[in-house]
Amino acid sequence: MFNSVVITHPEYGIFVGEGLGLAFWSKLDAVGQNSAAVFENETQARSFVADIAVPVAKQSFSYVQLETEDGYHASIPELQAAGLGDLLGHLGTGENVVGMKVNAEDREANYGQVVRG
Repeated sequence: MFNSVVITHPEYGIFVGEGLGLAFWSKLDAVGQNSAAVFENETQARSFVADIAVPVAKQSFSYVQLETEDGYHASIPELQAAGLGDLLGHLGTGENVVGMKVNAEDREANYGQVVRG
């Protein structure tokens, strides 16, 4: 077992991970993930938050210590055991996030012709 730290925010949820320069959060867009990224310690987690651009005060983030099976991700049961069940949001649901799904008609109206085949 590993002693790990996750980043949380009351509005954004749990930090899920980053990709293409974007940070993903469980209550906003969990990008289909079933686990959340973890940090080795609170210092690393705070350093990450200090370096990201967010429209909220950096003091509004919390750092929660928990035990994980590996040193890279926290599973949903591990997050629940740490008392974070209310912040899971879209994590592990496979749900489409409102505003993220673009259907063919919207895409055609906004971006030009869609090739259907």
